[in-house]
Amino acid sequence: MLFKDLLKLKKDYVGLVNYYELRNLLPETPEEVLEQFFYDHGQNGGFQNQYSNIDINKLKWCKKKAKAKDIIECSIYERFYPWVNSVSERLKYFEKNSYSCIDVRKDVVDYWSKNYTWMKAPIFLEGKILDSKKKIHLVEGHTRLGILIGLLNNKIIEKNTLHEIWYGSY
Repeated sequence: MLFKDLLKLKKDYVGLVNYYELRNLLPETPEEVLEQFFYDHGQNGGFQNQYSNIDINKLKWCKKKAKAKDIIECSIYERFYPWVNSVSERLKYFEKNSYSCIDVRKDVVDYWSKNYTWMKAPIFLEGKILDSKKKIHLVEGHTRLGILIGLLNNKIIEKNTLHEIWYGSY
C-alpha cells in the first residue's frame, strides 16, 4: 500500500483517516508512528505531496537513540524550514526564562527540564527512501527539532546527547 492510498480510506468523526482501519492495514506499525504519521497526516495535502509514493507496508520501524548532532543534520520538507527556525529562536530567551521558553504546555516544559529531551520520539525516514543525500529525513516533529537546534545553538545541551527517534527504513 502506498501512502497516497490513505486518501481512499474512510474518515473518522474528526475527518482523519479511520484509526481502526489503519491499525488493521498496518498491524506491525508502532502505535506512536501510526498516530503521528499515518493517522494525523495521512490525508494531509502537504504530506501527500511529500510521501505519496512511499510503500508504507514495506517500512520497518525501530525506536533508536541518536546523537543530537546527527539528528539536526536531517533533511526536512522545505516549507517547514521557517517553522523550525522560528522555534529554535525561542531558545535565545533560555537564560531569562529557562525551559519555559520552549513551549506553553507545562507537561512539555517539565519533561524537557527534567529529561533534557522530548516526551515523544519524532518520526524519521531513511534518507534514501526519499532520494535525500542526508542519512535521515524528518517526517513529523518539526517543533521538537527546532527546540533541539535551539538548545544546541545556545549551548544548553551537548551535541553528543542522545535522543530517541522513530526510524523507518525498507
